[in-house]
Amino acid sequence: MNTMRFTLLSAFVWAVLPAWSQKEVALVSNPKKVTLFFEGAQIEQGGKVNLLKGRQFVVFKKLTDEMDNQSVRVKGTGDFTILSVKSRKNFEDQVVTNTELEALNKRKKDMENSLNALTDEDNVYRFDETVLNANYNLKGDQVGVKIAELKEASLFFHTKMEEIKTQRRRIQNEIEKQTLALNKINQEIIARRSKPIINYSEVVVEVEANSSISGNFELTYISPAASWTPYYDLRADGINKPIRLESKAKVRQNTGIDWENVDLVLSTNNPYENAQEPTLEPLYLFYNNYYYPQPSYSKRDVTKDYSGQAIRGQIIDRETGEALPFCNVTIPGTNAITQTDFDGKFSINVPQGYANINVTFAGYQNIYQQITGPYMKLFMVSGLYANKDQRRDMTVVSDEIAYPSVAYEQNIQYDKVASKKASRNARLESANFAGYASDLKEGETTSAAIMQKDMRVEYVIDTKFSIPADGAEYGVNITTYDLKANFEYHAVPKIDQSVFLVAGVYGWEKYNLLSAQTNLYFDGTFIGTSDLDASSTKDTINFSLGKEKGIVITRKKVDAMSKEKLTGDRKKVDAAYEIEVRNNSGSAIPLLIKDQFPISQDADIKVKQGEYTNATLDEKTGILLWKVQLKPGEKSTVQFNYSVDYNKLKYLRVE
Repeated sequence: MNTMRFTLLSAFVWAVLPAWSQKEVALVSNPKKVTLFFEGAQIEQGGKVNLLKGRQFVVFKKLTDEMDNQSVRVKGTGDFTILSVKSRKNFEDQVVTNTELEALNKRKKDMENSLNALTDEDNVYRFDETVLNANYNLKGDQVGVKIAELKEASLFFHTKMEEIKTQRRRIQNEIEKQTLALNKINQEIIARRSKPIINYSEVVVEVEANSSISGNFELTYISPAASWTPYYDLRADGINKPIRLESKAKVRQNTGIDWENVDLVLSTNNPYENAQEPTLEPLYLFYNNYYYPQPSYSKRDVTKDYSGQAIRGQIIDRETGEALPFCNVTIPGTNAITQTDFDGKFSINVPQGYANINVTFAGYQNIYQQITGPYMKLFMVSGLYANKDQRRDMTVVSDEIAYPSVAYEQNIQYDKVASKKASRNARLESANFAGYASDLKEGETTSAAIMQKDMRVEYVIDTKFSIPADGAEYGVNITTYDLKANFEYHAVPKIDQSVFLVAGVYGWEKYNLLSAQTNLYFDGTFIGTSDLDASSTKDTINFSLGKEKGIVITRKKVDAMSKEKLTGDRKKVDAAYEIEVRNNSGSAIPLLIKDQFPISQDADIKVKQGEYTNATLDEKTGILLWKVQLKPGEKSTVQFNYSVDYNKLKYLRVE
């Protein structure tokens, strides 16, 4: 009977042993390829692990907590089968940090106890020294001291005092040494507390191997905590030269994991953009059919809840890049409050149900925004620029990293532009109304392979790239286009009595350009910004390169031909204008001048167009266009007039 029980128990143990013996095999790897979308990033990483025969778990460790669990995909190569894939959280970094802090605090306590013991010992020797000095006078009040006794006493005092001094020097040296060590421990504790805590995710892959083998695993997932934005630098080195359009990108990521030397791909895809085709329902008419909400086709969103967690971060001056100490950091609607330390770092607990953070500091604009990660690097703008509306409305990005450019810098740039443009007319040759055409061939210099796919374009950067997980913007060069352009001078003196140099870029539609902000440069000097509309149906896109100071234009009302007349309930207004332009530059120029006739949108308002010598009229818009060719020092004058008849009892602005 006992033998049978032993046999059954042994069979049970061997039956459940495989389940107990399933172990976890850690796989720690770094991202090796990142495909950045307009919103989100696809991250690829993997590695090789040794598998035992039977079932076991391969665990991808130290992955970003900003992971879209729906996007996790795992592929394996080898004689094994993937049975399941799931994700989980791992707060070991926080546990390790707490353990390290506990160890440091214990060392600090031991060091303080040791310092206290040394201080006590020094006090004892100090007391001995005081007593010895108090009894140094060997002569009594009545009786003198014998010479032998004096020598013996003197030797005793000398020996004892030397011993006390030696011990006190030893103690003082040890106190100094341990004090320095204690200060170092305190600094290390502060650094550990300021260190961002990263809440890692893990992907657990259950596999079954037919034998002990080495298996390769590839993990792919999407994180919403990254994005890229296209922008362009348009550079014109002079008239009769091609326009160089530099395609660039501003990339950013706040996944909590630095990307070191990854293969970078920029994609025009957006995985969080809704891909569901809308459904058109029948439109039923009935009385009181008030507006009712339509089905929502908004983008899919991945939200993160950091309430109940401790978040850390750093506050930085956006203009100087320096850390800001003593900033007040709060969670609005709660009593949670803290201040940044000398390095601008902070740590704050987010109460349950709250998702926003507020930062205030004297002389700076307040920051109020959603909590976007366990570690946040926030940039504050000085109130000096805020009061002048000099905010970061425009960002000029260098070849490597984005630098802020504010309005007061633009004004300085315009002064530089004026001085440079004063000399550029010396380079102008003869021109016609096609403008100054750049005569070089179009070309493309690429630092990325451009891949046109069915519904997207991908730019494969040809060098390894590193992007820290700090949420800051970093610049990436994509490619450079040499585009043909016509250069003309344009003027709309009714709005601005200035003449502008304009580059009309054509042939752009053959490239995969994106709608984006464009920074304009002429002769190496920043001019301003414009917007490149890649959805335009026009063959030419115009970019204004700034004002030409060498051409003077004025628009004046001709008083002799401008008058008002009342007849009954009607009022007639005659208006005449004269536009005069003078070329004070050293070269002939083609100039396009625009003005307008008013257009009536009421049958009771009657507009009569007068003379408009040598101008072309657009009947639909009422726009007048003069094409003027001016030689150096030449002056030209154009005129136009019109009349408006309307009801005098009604207000009407006729010009």
